[in-house]
Amino acid sequence: MSDKRVSIIMPAYNNGAFIGAAIESVLAQTHAHWELLIVDDASSDDTLAQAEQFQTKGRFLKCVSMSSSLASERSKMTMRCRRAKQSFKRSF
Repeated sequence: MSDKRVSIIMPAYNNGAFIGAAIESVLAQTHAHWELLIVDDASSDDTLAQAEQFQTKGRFLKCVSMSSSLASERSKMTMRCRRAKQSFKRSF
């Protein structure tokens, strides 16, 4: 198994009904060295509250709420990754 840390940046906007399942899918991964950064783009529903419930499960999970456009925050979030190499893979 690789010892490289993988940083997962999960953008979210009004996904309170689905964010738990998305987080659970990350928690179910077999790779041991990861961190999950959830970026809530000023949702008006309970997305952030739902995501924050998972912070008590340990590992490396951080929730951040942004008030401006998510696209403009991508570089800031990449800088917050613990040991990210200079690679960014878009999944959307």
